[in-house]
This record gives sequence, C-alpha cells and structure tokens, in this order.
Amino acid sequence: MYPRLDYSAATGPKISLEESFAQSQQQVSRYEKLLQGVASATNTLLTGADYYESIERALAILGSATQVERTYIFETHPHPENGEPAMSQRWEWVAPGIPPEIGNPDLQNLPYSVILPRWYEELSNGRPLYGPVKEFPLPERELLEPQGILSIVVVPVQIRDHFWGFIGFDQCSVEYVWTVVEISTLRAVAGCLGGAIAQYHTEQALQELNQSLEKRVDERTAELTTANTELSVAMTSLKETQAKLIHTEKMSSLGQLVAGIAHEINNPTNFINGNLKHAQRYTEEILSLVELYQQEYPDVTPAVEEALEEIDFEFLKKDFTNLMRSTGEGVTRITHIVRSLRNFSRLDESDCKQVDIHQGIESTLNFLQHRLQPEDDAQSIEVVIQFDSQMPLVECFSGELNQAIMHVLTNAIDALEAKSVEERVQRPNRLEIRSERIDDNLIILYIADNGNGMTAATQAKMFDPFFTARPIGARTGLGLSIAHQVIVKDHGGEITCQSVVDQGTTFKICLPVRQHAMGRHM
Repeated sequence: MYPRLDYSAATGPKISLEESFAQSQQQVSRYEKLLQGVASATNTLLTGADYYESIERALAILGSATQVERTYIFETHPHPENGEPAMSQRWEWVAPGIPPEIGNPDLQNLPYSVILPRWYEELSNGRPLYGPVKEFPLPERELLEPQGILSIVVVPVQIRDHFWGFIGFDQCSVEYVWTVVEISTLRAVAGCLGGAIAQYHTEQALQELNQSLEKRVDERTAELTTANTELSVAMTSLKETQAKLIHTEKMSSLGQLVAGIAHEINNPTNFINGNLKHAQRYTEEILSLVELYQQEYPDVTPAVEEALEEIDFEFLKKDFTNLMRSTGEGVTRITHIVRSLRNFSRLDESDCKQVDIHQGIESTLNFLQHRLQPEDDAQSIEVVIQFDSQMPLVECFSGELNQAIMHVLTNAIDALEAKSVEERVQRPNRLEIRSERIDDNLIILYIADNGNGMTAATQAKMFDPFFTARPIGARTGLGLSIAHQVIVKDHGGEITCQSVVDQGTTFKICLPVRQHAMGRHM
C-alpha cells in the first residue's frame, strides 16, 4: 500500500526576505480567493432550487477560486457486474481550452481494485489525496497523465459517515503544491456537497414514496369506486339534503330577523304617519291664522317687521309646506320597504298558495336595491323589466320561490360586479327580467345579465352543492343549488342556463301554474 502524499511543506532553495514576503502575500491572496469561492459555492449548494444545476454552478465557482483547469465529482457504487466498489464520473467543469472527460467511457464503472486500490483505501477512511502527479504510483500516473494532469487534489465526500464518492481538482498548466490549510478548506466544501446530495436523495425518496402512496391510493380508490356506486348516490342525496337543511335554517333565521325588523320599523312609522297628518293640518291652520292677522292688522310694529324679515316669513311658509310633503313621501317610502320585506319573507305563508309572482320579483328587487344602485355609480345596474300583462296567479310556496329568485338575481349581480372598468364602458351593466305566459298551466321567467359569461365546464357544475366560481370566502356555493332544488323538486319546474363567454348569461325558469295539490317536500 502506497503512503498518502502530502506536499504542504515543500522544500526548495533559500530565498530572500522580500521574495519570501511576496510569496506570502501571493499565498494570502490566493487563499482569500479560495475562501470567497468556497462561501459562494456553499451558498449555491444550500439555496439552489435545481439540484443538478446547483452542483454544476458550484463546480464552476470552485474551479475559478482554486485556479485549476478541471473540477469533477465521482460517485462510488457497486459495479453492475460483480458488485465490487467502482466509481463513475457524474459532473465536470473544465476551463477554456481544456478537453472535457465527462464523456470518457473509461471513467464510468471503473473498479477501484484495477488501478486505484490506494484511492479507495484512503478516501473511504476520510483521508484526501493530493500532490504532483509525477510523485504518484505508476498505475495511477498511467491514468492521470494522459489527461494532462500535473497536480491533483481528491477529497472524499461523506454522507452519514458513508463514503459516497469524491470531488477532484486538476492542475493542467502548473505543478502546484497544495497547503494543508487549502486542503482543509476543500474538505469543508466536500462536507457541504455531501449535505446537498443527502438532502436531494432524501427529497427523491420522499417523492418516490409519495408517488407510490398516490398510486396505491388511486388503485384502491378505483376498486372502491366500482364497489360503492350506490353509496355515492346516497352521499349525493345526503349532501343535497344537508345543503337544504343549512339553507332552510339560515333562511328561517333571516326571515324571522326580517319580519322582526319590519315589525319594529312599522310601529314607529305608523305613529309618525298618524302624527304627520295632524301636524299637516295644524300647520295649515297656523299659517291661515297668520295670514288672517296680516289681513286684519296690515300695519305691524317695527319689532314684528324686523322678526318677519329675519325669519323670511314668505320663504318659511312655502318651504315648510314642501318640508311636510317631503316628510310624508319619506314615510310612504319606508312603508313600501317594510311591505317589500314582509312580502319577501312571507313567514305567514308556509303553505302552497296562489300569489302574484310579479309582486314577489319586485319585492326581491327592492331587497337587492343596495346592490343595484350602489354609491359607486360606475357599478350601478340598469334593470329592464318586461312583465306579461296576462300572467295568472301562480300556485307556489312563495317564501321559498322568492328566495330561489333572489339567488338567481344575486348570481347575475355578482357576474356584473366582476366586470372590469373597460368591460363596463363597452357593455354597461344591464339586468333584464322578463315573464311569459305559455298557456293556462305554464309560465316562464327569464333573468339575463350582460356579464362575462361562463365556460362550459362551469355551466356543467353550477347547480352542484358547494360549487362556486367566486374567490374563496366570497360565496358558500349553495345559492344556485338551492334555487334548483326549490324550482325543480319543490315546484315541479325546470331551470336551465345559457351562457356565452364575454357576452352574458340567461337563466330560464319554467313553473307550472298549478301544483295539483302537491304536498310540501322538505
């Protein structure tokens, strides 16, 4: 067995103090460059996203920092034929003008025992090899010298105390003598390289494990899918029932809240409305009395004249009358809103009854007025209504049907609000509601918007429970599903949708005029 070569203390002829200082300065500068390169290469190995690219970049950095012509990495592995320790070149960097050896077949699956047994002995025990090639044993020189190598450093790469391979540095232009400090620094780089390789193999093992688990899950899922068709149908039904229960409870609470608010607002409104009539009459009587005083006593005292001018009595008479009239209109508006709230909730009409469906739509629009005419005029929506004057009373569960129509209208408003400023300029927000009587037993409602439309994939899922194309947290995905259930299952009707991307969406709701004494399905 050959001894390890160490040229850290090379001897030579004596030199002057100035020459010695110059050489020392040169050595310090070289070592500083080496340290900078080691730091940069280490950072590349630790932070690089691509494993192979990071190692290639690190080799290039180290090659420049060590001022060598070739750097490379060999992996130690069992020989594919006999299983004995062998080495194969995995990476290489060469300086300009230096022929690469990465494609040399002689450097793949090369058994250590053939010409490099000393290398395996030294490297596997964590000891580096370095020095001028001319001082290496003959079998090793016969491998290295044809590659133009004058001096070399080979540092082992350990992974979890296991000899994984080595990183090498070739000097092809000069016969450089490496110092112990430089070798120690390169050993630190080899340790970092081993960590990067270990991390990569760990990630690869986890990825392969995940893929294996996913494959097993897919296989098992396929088996269960075949066996659980009936269970899938039952789960779908259960999900729809759950959605209906959630919605029913929510709308019940909302209905109670709306009814309570309507009741609380209605009481003071009636009180104000009743008092307002008397206030109007009193005001007229007082003003008449003042006018009579002016007629009977046209000559007023200076103090009265000054008071009349200060309060601008003529303007006060005119404006006070307008004020009372405006207050009355406000009370009428509040009364109308309260009536719309009560018509929308209809908690007192849980049975199937004949109702004016147009009135229900108008109440729902009043309920959504804050979204149709928001403070931002750019987001306002023009509502066009075309009601069939021959529309009969429709037998339905009015509270539920109002809620279903509200969900469809809300979906349309959402689509209009999602338009960009440029799209609103090109296509101003517009919502069309049209009713049509087909015959004595069938009516149709059309609700159309000129939003951005839906893709075929979205249309296919739009009535599924909990499906929504809106951002996470914006909607629960129950609205159109509930509307479908109320219209189709509870009323024996039909709801369909036609949508064109960048043009808009139209919902078509078909409803029977009579329910034929159908029971309530909950």
